[in-house]
Amino acid sequence: FFALAGAGLLIFALTIAFLVFLLDPRLRQISSVLPPLAYGLGLTLVVCLAAGLGLAIIASRSTFHNPRPLRFGRWTTMSLLPFTVWLGRLLHFDRSRIQRSFLAVNNALAHHKVAKRGQKKILVLLPHCLQSSKCAIRVTTDLRRCKNCGQCDLGPLRALMDQKPHVEMAVATGGEAARQIVRRARPDCIIAVACERDLTHGICDVGTIPVLGIVNRRPNGPCRDTRVDTDLLIKAISHLEANGSN
Repeated sequence: FFALAGAGLLIFALTIAFLVFLLDPRLRQISSVLPPLAYGLGLTLVVCLAAGLGLAIIASRSTFHNPRPLRFGRWTTMSLLPFTVWLGRLLHFDRSRIQRSFLAVNNALAHHKVAKRGQKKILVLLPHCLQSSKCAIRVTTDLRRCKNCGQCDLGPLRALMDQKPHVEMAVATGGEAARQIVRRARPDCIIAVACERDLTHGICDVGTIPVLGIVNRRPNGPCRDTRVDTDLLIKAISHLEANGSN
């Protein structure tokens, strides 16, 4: 992700310089101040994006906890994400691989934000495709309806929720349903389980709430009988609980 974002930023800078160069004669006819002003504005934008990307790189590889630079670095990575995905597709890179790299960066930044402030209210968002397609009980309204029959991973997660009443778990049927759950719960932090595409879109939608993304497993293809690494999920919850107790 960082490599593509850096290359994209370089292309963006060259494109701005080329456009200003083409428009230079027209701009000088209006005012001699306009060409250097356009160059200056373009350079300022590129420098700000480069600084934000640099902060994100530093934060993802260190114990850097200053909230304002972290917020700017996170904003920069999300701003460069669409262009990064486009550039990756142009270079025939796998889109899911780029999104997984973005999720790794996001999780690193989220861990820093979590470490800076206590997390008292944790929301775990689960996709409805975790439920077995053969199950007759629909648990989208309440995970406690799960009978823990062993056909899918929702049973162990329901048991985990019973052990940790301060952790709210909800099954979302789509993006809008997930947004409604977040607005209702108003959590301090979110752990989201989904595919790369849904996680990427959801993280960009949530805004300032730190989100830890866990990519689901798809042994039967997308959106059908998916699985989740419960050990990884438990580890993420324990990490947030440890920071919340500080």
